Amino acid sequence: MPAIALLLLAAAAGEPAAPQAIGGRAFESFARSAAMTCPGEGLRGLSPSALLDFEDDFLDRPQRTQTRRLAKALIAERCPSDEGAECLAAAQLAAIERTRLLREFTRAACGHWSR
Repeated sequence: MPAIALLLLAAAAGEPAAPQAIGGRAFESFARSAAMTCPGEGLRGLSPSALLDFEDDFLDRPQRTQTRRLAKALIAERCPSDEGAECLAAAQLAAIERTRLLREFTRAACGHWSR
């Protein structure tokens, strides 16, 4: 049975659908870094939309020298239009990692969610 049918059945039965998960090498690198930087924050459990919102905020303030590299990395990461927040969050995180901004991103994320 297709996954969408299972989600519809779960919704009709009044049961919550399974949470969306972010995957990929970049997310695993982020999760490990976050676990060391701010172990009590549980950033591995972020929803794709929460991570995507924070990534957007973070990407709006890149350093001057990183702007061009970051733009190229973001163009290289593509998601089909119907993939949703999981793909976009993973793609932006891959671009952040590729441009060597993951440590800075992790520190910013830890500070953001520890408030």
